[in-house]
Amino acid sequence: MIYLNETLTGNIYRYRWHGGKVSAPRELFGNVIRADAPPGWKGPDGMAFDQNGLLYVAVFGQGDVTVLGRTGEVVKRIPTQGKLPTNVAFALPGKRRIHVTEYEYGQMETLGTDCDGLPLWDGRKRNLQRESE
Repeated sequence: MIYLNETLTGNIYRYRWHGGKVSAPRELFGNVIRADAPPGWKGPDGMAFDQNGLLYVAVFGQGDVTVLGRTGEVVKRIPTQGKLPTNVAFALPGKRRIHVTEYEYGQMETLGTDCDGLPLWDGRKRNLQRESE
């Protein structure tokens, strides 16, 4: 699967990846905009998966990292100090935290998580389950 976000609507879509190509149709996976979000421009920006399959989404203008479950439901919202988080990346394995770039205050925020991030794909074929043992 490939996950993409649509900033103006807050929608997160996913597409199937088959034979080296994206295949249609797209599927609405979830939405990260709160009903009570602050007024003004807002929407999803950087995203990263944890090892449990949860998707962490920096929501610009909303002041949080919204966490979506495996079926796209909002699991939790992790508030940031500023209202303008732009990206999220997991720390090195074993640290159980995310680093969030935040534009309003021009800073990097570090927030705790329940597990580590999913390893990034580096082009090598490998057994990810074996590596996590």
